[in-house]
Amino acid sequence: MASRIRTNQDQIIENQGAMNQTLTEIRNAIEQNGDLVRPELNNIILNQENIMGRQEQIEESQEQIKQCQDEMKRKKRKMNKEVDNIKGDIEGIKRKHDEIDVKVKQIKDNVDEIKQTQAEMKADQMDFKAEVRNQFESMAVMLHQLLQGRNINNNGAEGLDPPVVRVNNQDIIILGGYNVPGLPTVSNTVEKFNMVEGKSTLLPKLNYPRANLASCVYNGNVIITGGLDGQVGTDSIEISEINQDPLRWTMFDGKLPLKLSGHDVIVYQGKLYVMGGYNWSENKTTDNIYELSIIPPYTANLLARMPHPRRNHKAEIVNGKLFILGGRATSFCKDTTDSVVVYDFIKNEVKSCTSLLKPVWGMSSVTWGKMIILIGGKDKHDQVVNEVTMYNTESGQSQNLPPLIHKRAASSAVIMDDVIVVLGGWNKEEGYLNSVESFTMEGDQWRELPGMMEKRVGANAVVKPRN
Repeated sequence: MASRIRTNQDQIIENQGAMNQTLTEIRNAIEQNGDLVRPELNNIILNQENIMGRQEQIEESQEQIKQCQDEMKRKKRKMNKEVDNIKGDIEGIKRKHDEIDVKVKQIKDNVDEIKQTQAEMKADQMDFKAEVRNQFESMAVMLHQLLQGRNINNNGAEGLDPPVVRVNNQDIIILGGYNVPGLPTVSNTVEKFNMVEGKSTLLPKLNYPRANLASCVYNGNVIITGGLDGQVGTDSIEISEINQDPLRWTMFDGKLPLKLSGHDVIVYQGKLYVMGGYNWSENKTTDNIYELSIIPPYTANLLARMPHPRRNHKAEIVNGKLFILGGRATSFCKDTTDSVVVYDFIKNEVKSCTSLLKPVWGMSSVTWGKMIILIGGKDKHDQVVNEVTMYNTESGQSQNLPPLIHKRAASSAVIMDDVIVVLGGWNKEEGYLNSVESFTMEGDQWRELPGMMEKRVGANAVVKPRN
């Protein structure tokens, strides 16, 4: 064992000697190469100083960035607070706006209710005026009959004196129509024709041109519906209180249920009734009978359908029943009809009546007692006629009256007392007409009157309501 320890000690001593020799060699190498290593060492030290300087700059920049971030966070907190305040203001504004909307709706509802009440009051007033007028006219008829009876009793027989034309100083209002021969030009002009003076005066124009329109008079108001503007049909309605000064035409809030031309309208018991016509929305003739409210909310109801569609027909009220006569089903004259139907308002049904003597369309019409008088028009052979036919709504019998002086299709006609006046129209020989002629019931011929200012085809005429 001792020999082993001694051997190890010898080895350790030998190793220490080798290490010392190596260290000596290293020291000698360093001393020999010191001049070469020292510049590199200096460069390393310089680079370390530069790196430390840049590190200080980076630390300063980081500090500035941190300060900026803190400032931005502060401003963001401030902005968030301001946004919250704005949101609160917006919510307040919304609440105010909602409150205003509620109040506006309440005001609108009140206004609508007032309008409804006013419209109902006006309708009642108009019905009252109409009733008074009807009673007055009935009294006048009774007085006329009494005077006739006294004349018969005094003379023992009815007098054979020729009928006397009663002078009627009411004006006739003529509306729209085609007025340029050879061109499909539709007019919006309105003129007033006076029989006594024998002259016409132009009135303010309609808002829109209209031909093949339909019109009626209701309690001092002239109501104009639909028609063709030269391109397409319209569902619009214009109205005017004809005795107002200055006269003006107002667009009515209500509309026809369809865009129509060649239809007819009447007013009965405060409702507007619309019959037939060419439906521009579907490009076909309609067979519908509509009821339209002339007070808000202007609802339209389909009441019934005629057995066949028709346009360019005529409709009249006689003894509380609506009679619809003649017309055509298509644009072809061969589809002209002689049929007559009656609509019963109480039973809400349509029934066929005795037919006319012959098919006719594009005529004008008036009523005289229980009679409906059809004037002119075209037959199923596309021939314009000057025939005047009186249709008895009770018996269904037709009677020819003296013919017109001029053949007329698409003319306009009115009746004042016992005097029929027919205006304008068209025939092949004379073209567009501005001529006017009149006929006294129980007379034997038509009488030529001075013409209108403008030639008119497919116009409408109404008697100006009395003040």
